[in-house]
Amino acid sequence: MQVVKSSSFQFFGLLFFFILVFEVNAGGNSTHFSGVIKNIKPGTEVQISTYNLILDDFQRLYKAKVSGFGKFEFSINLSKPLYADLFVGNESIPIFICPGDSIYLISEYEELEDAGVYSGKGSLESQFLLDEYKRVGPDYLSRKINEAIIKLDTTDFYPFIDTLTIQRMANLKSGNDKRSLRPDFIHLKQMEYKCNEIRFKLNYLSEWPYFHRSKRNLILSDSSFFQNFDFNDESLTGYEFYEEAIQSILFYKGYQQLTVNRQANFRELIFGLIDKYLTGKVKDWFLAIAISEEFENMELAEPKYRIWMQENSDSEFAQFLKKQYLNHQKTRKGKPAPKLALKDRNGKLIALSDFLGKVVYLEFWASWCGPCIMEAPNFKKLYSSFAPKGVVFLSVSIDENENLWLKMLDKLKIPGFHVRAKGRTDSNILNYSVNGIPRYFCIGKNGEIVDSNAPSPSQLEIGTLLDSELKK
Repeated sequence: MQVVKSSSFQFFGLLFFFILVFEVNAGGNSTHFSGVIKNIKPGTEVQISTYNLILDDFQRLYKAKVSGFGKFEFSINLSKPLYADLFVGNESIPIFICPGDSIYLISEYEELEDAGVYSGKGSLESQFLLDEYKRVGPDYLSRKINEAIIKLDTTDFYPFIDTLTIQRMANLKSGNDKRSLRPDFIHLKQMEYKCNEIRFKLNYLSEWPYFHRSKRNLILSDSSFFQNFDFNDESLTGYEFYEEAIQSILFYKGYQQLTVNRQANFRELIFGLIDKYLTGKVKDWFLAIAISEEFENMELAEPKYRIWMQENSDSEFAQFLKKQYLNHQKTRKGKPAPKLALKDRNGKLIALSDFLGKVVYLEFWASWCGPCIMEAPNFKKLYSSFAPKGVVFLSVSIDENENLWLKMLDKLKIPGFHVRAKGRTDSNILNYSVNGIPRYFCIGKNGEIVDSNAPSPSQLEIGTLLDSELKK
């Protein structure tokens, strides 16, 4: 969960509290979610959202704005458990709701995570999620894994992941012993931890050489941890952890095939593996994701998109893929660069439009992104070569935690302009259809997009591209 803080909560001054009331009707089972939030302004938006992998955005299921009296009412059909995020303004915490539940939240605005307490019928799972969220934070795993890749050698990393998974499973068991959590929730969390384990172990094979600047190819000596993986569990369709595990396995198998046939096209190998291992709803879902991730190179992706849409026009994923396609059309070469205006570390608003008449090298990154950090030395070299020639270097962080962003800026000492968006759901990020980081754009002097998937600072082609634009 990407969108992402401490004080004691005291039950006084109810005149300053606002009541949040959610009603969800499901086939006669009335599901309620209500609560009290301190220090919230009328008009603040409250949402329950799930993450949509195809759109790379949160799908807002229910939303309303705080009225003068702080009351909210939602009516929808809920036929199965919902594992989602509760947004209050720009803050979010996890929530798990089942038909017939009656859950209450007490918290403080801008202290949503630390001050939050769930209670009421069906609240035990949500409280477990919130306790877990408080304990490790939204970016904990990314930071922990990146640190381990840097510090641990190949013989120590896998045992480290095993220990981490065992600890998470033990915390789930302890939570179940204390709270008697529902079986479907336990299964969901167990699968999440197992999928995380698979992703961490397989991604290590490609990330270790990157972090250590090594050409050494790591060999997987034991693949038993994913041999019995169920590629077609439709109950997990839509969950990011499931998609990431499937992708990691397919990429591993694709690279194995590539070592045998080095002339093969890797992306085409992946589409072939999707056909081989996935079926039904899971295949439709994963193909839609795979095609959407190809949109950064629209010339290659468009034929696949049109074939998929023709064959799957009735699919529940069709509308999402179409929206993603239309979003990427806005960032094609020659299109005006979408508006971007964010504050730097001193609170000064910096807009892309400020640099009209100059070539802009635009970077999207985050403090927890290992590949982003590894590009820092090359970014400095590129800056030294092209900033004197007039190229503007603008770095946009998607860190939800401002302190982590500032700490990494001070550590890396990367030159150029630096601003921060509030997570990947910030409109400035969505406007650029950023599906992964690091991501680079080249903006011409006329404010139009030259390359929406520009070479990274470590690629020689970036110098040629910037020189060409400076001459125009």
